[in-house]
Amino acid sequence: MEATDSPASSPAKREHVSQICGSIFSKGGTIQRLPRSQEEFDDIVNATGVPHVFKLHDLTQLARLLDCRHALLIRRPPGWGLDLFASMVSAAFDQDYNLRDDPFKVLLGEELDSIPWNHHLHDFFVLDLDFSRLPAREDFRTEFQVYLEKKCQEMLYRYRLEKRVALPGIHEVSKDEPEEFISSLAYALQLLFSGPLLVIIRNFDSPTTNYPDGYEVLNPFLNRLQCEVKTELIGSLLLLSSWDDGSVYSCMGRPPLSLIKRRKPGLQPLDLPYTLDLTHDPVFQTAIGISRQEVNALDEAFGHLKPCDSTHILKMMDKHGTTSVFADILPRTHQCPPLDEDGGWLASEVDPLAELDRSREHEGTYPAQFVMKVFALKYGLASDHGSL
Repeated sequence: MEATDSPASSPAKREHVSQICGSIFSKGGTIQRLPRSQEEFDDIVNATGVPHVFKLHDLTQLARLLDCRHALLIRRPPGWGLDLFASMVSAAFDQDYNLRDDPFKVLLGEELDSIPWNHHLHDFFVLDLDFSRLPAREDFRTEFQVYLEKKCQEMLYRYRLEKRVALPGIHEVSKDEPEEFISSLAYALQLLFSGPLLVIIRNFDSPTTNYPDGYEVLNPFLNRLQCEVKTELIGSLLLLSSWDDGSVYSCMGRPPLSLIKRRKPGLQPLDLPYTLDLTHDPVFQTAIGISRQEVNALDEAFGHLKPCDSTHILKMMDKHGTTSVFADILPRTHQCPPLDEDGGWLASEVDPLAELDRSREHEGTYPAQFVMKVFALKYGLASDHGSL
């Protein structure tokens, strides 16, 4: 696959993404409005005057894990910005991008030609799924099969490969093996184009709460995908969820260096033996949500506007809410499989997390939705994120 080089207006009139302040970027030179609640990465960077908080540190650490042959999992509560993070990951690694107007040339800056970006930027075919969008019907097996077949076909059309790749039809795949759609897709892409497949599954475990047989269907489905990441048939698998496994919601408002008060989840979690659970890993503490440093940078980006409230932005944040730390100060067996009985890595395995940068493990983050509410209040901006 080659990047598209779509026609555009004259270079003098074309607006590109530029750095406004710190980690704040926007198309055009001036911030004009807040991102809307349903806008994702592509919507924001292609709209004039909308700020994007770019997560260079966290995205770089994630890029270093794409070759580790383990599926990756991150949980955050609703409102934290999980979908925006997913869309940023998808855009960064997707082969389908505009060569003449690639925002990552600016976003990555000096990191563009360094490891891991020189290997992984726009290197993958991306299959982006959202299991919360499955219809709420009793026959989950049928609906799940129809959904996967449709999304795989849509992906082929997006890459203009529908005439070169033939996937099995809906009647050729057993309802007991819906993962066959993804496996066949990954095999074809690898065989014909030597292209790795990145599978992103948002709300991957929501069917366990929405369907009586959700757990029974998803366990073998995810186990096979994990195994195919191990064998490198699938390039990488990223699982995202806002479901509380008993350790997530208790971190809301939690200060650094305190113990996580874990509780037994309402439902049994899915079996993920070959997945790195990054939810509480110190490396990814600031990956989702907005830190105080990022809040300050965003406030400076809005500095050309006259505020309705002259209170310093961080004081407003403290008045209405508090930061949260998800990073765990203690190693947990659920975080880094495969493990031996002593809680360490097996002799045959290399810990892919060991060399990552965990310098931001004590930086608390605010929910992105909450931050938008405070900025709407301070500057009198239109917002569909609700009120405080």
